[in-house]
Order: sequence, then C-alpha cells, then structure tokens
Amino acid sequence: MDLPKVQQTDFLERLGVLAVETAVVAARCIWRETLMRDVGIDGQIEYVTPEGQATGRIVLVQVKSGVNYFNRATPTHVAYSPSERHRNYWGHAPLPVVLCLHNPDTRESIWVDARREIQEDRAHPIRVPRSQVLDSGGVHSALASHAGPLPVGPVGPETLLSMMRSRRTLNAAFDMSFFDIFVHGLTHICHSLYFGMDLVTEIAEARLELRVSPLGMGIGFTEYEFLDEYVAFVVAHDLVRFDYDWYARSLQEMEMVAKLLGPLTPRGRQLVEYISRLDMDRSVERGMWDQVVVERFVEMVYRPGEVVRRVAWIEAFEASLDSATSSEME
Repeated sequence: MDLPKVQQTDFLERLGVLAVETAVVAARCIWRETLMRDVGIDGQIEYVTPEGQATGRIVLVQVKSGVNYFNRATPTHVAYSPSERHRNYWGHAPLPVVLCLHNPDTRESIWVDARREIQEDRAHPIRVPRSQVLDSGGVHSALASHAGPLPVGPVGPETLLSMMRSRRTLNAAFDMSFFDIFVHGLTHICHSLYFGMDLVTEIAEARLELRVSPLGMGIGFTEYEFLDEYVAFVVAHDLVRFDYDWYARSLQEMEMVAKLLGPLTPRGRQLVEYISRLDMDRSVERGMWDQVVVERFVEMVYRPGEVVRRVAWIEAFEASLDSATSSEME
C-alpha cells in the first residue's frame, strides 16, 4: 500500500519550533504558532509583563533546525544565507523577524533580528551571534531589540484611535485614514474585519461624491504603500487575526492586494466597543446607518445562472467517477 512518507526534516523542524516554544513559556510570554508556514514565519512571540498583562509587543519568528546550519560555524557566530524570497519578505515585514537557528544534537538555539540585518546589509549572509542564546532571557532580549524599552502595558483604545486617525493619505483623489478602512471593514456583527481593494475604492469614491469633487479616483505607488502600512498596523497592534503570510505572498508572487477576512482579537473588540461608546455619546436620535460602528456583510458574488451550470457539471463529474469505480470493481 502506497502511504505518505514522513521526512526526517519534518521531525527536525518540530524540534526547533518546540525549543523556541519552551524558551517562550519559560520567559512567561505568549507563543502563537503559525499554521501555514510556507512563506517564512513559524510563529509570534508577545511580551507579557511581570503582572501578567499581554502588551501587544510582538515579534515574528522563523526557526531553522538542523546540524547542517552549524557545519561552518565559527566560535563567535553562525552564517545563514536566506533565499531572495525570504530576504524580501523579512526585510519588509511589519514587525521584527527573529531568526532562530537550532542544533538538535547539542540543543543550541541562537537568534538574531533578521529584518534589521537585511535592512542594513542585503549583500552578505546573516551573521547569527552564538552569544545570543534563545533561552528565557534571550526571549526578552529579542522582544526588546526594537523601538526602545518594553512597554509596561498594552496600547489603550484611546491611543490606538488617535494613531489610526492621524495616519491619512495626502491624496485628495484617494482620501482616507486607517480609521476609515478599519470601521468600514467591520463585519460579522462587528467581530470580524474585512480588507480588500473593493473596500478602499468604495471609501475613496464616496468621499469624492460627498465633496462633489471634479476629480476621479487616483491611486499610485504611495497609496499602495499606505494600504500595506494599514495591514501592518492592525497586525502589529494585534487587532485582528489576518493571515499576513498570505497577504505578503500575494504581493510578492502575484503582485496583487489580497482580500483578507479575520476575527478581531480581544484587543480589537475592545477598540470597537470604545469607538461605539464615543459615538453613542454624540446622539441618541439617529437611524441604523447613522453610526460609526455598523454591521456590514461580506458575500460571495455569483454570476447569473452560474450555480445551476456548476451543479449540473458537478453531478456529471461525480457520475463519471462512479462509473470509473464500477468499471474497476468489475
């Protein structure tokens, strides 16, 4: 009987991921493993304060496990040469990317901020210092390696709202803020968030209509960068569980902006509740659509007659499978 074969590399990869998870748990922080790891991120680490507060201070993690990575190691460092695909992905990631090299024979685990290394030098291999051991202390060092000291607590909804309102395009023909995209993307009784080019196009065109503008909608490289920054913002502040790997792969391989739909995190729901409370304080006499936080629906669009044709084709396909099976049994 021909059965799937489990490769030795599968076990080696798991040993590395488990070593990282063990270190994160020992550091009393949160480890979130990525289910789909085909782009270059195995998981996330979120900093938790000594008082037990989850802060939203997050780094991405890529684990490389195997003795071969250490074959040419020096006493001070291990050199790692990522593919061009990974250089692009890690270099433009919305969060620091911690590269962890794990030796399953010696149980040595070392780390480096790969995003920073690539941004500073794209031409040479990444040098992973052997002094940067990924143990419980190393986890905290990795979390503290960017943007100053670790926070004492998570960014509150008031600060988040102010940050989202201040991030705005400078293009009158494509006028919107992070706040606009966020509230317009709320769906599934406002417990999920949607993002796509259809959404932002609708926002831009609505603003032009309200202002009776003679301009047509205009979007270029700067506006696409703005949209990338929005997705990075909601991921970095842990407001929604978007599949950022899929988003990045769509940009790199297909050169298109992916449609994203993900559940809001507790922090994201807290922000929505805060916005809703502020809005309700403004007025109590208004209609269903005269609110900032409103349920929207995301639907799959079918062309006329498409389902009927596909049902007929599916039935014919299944009939052919049944016929082939009967012939084999005879």
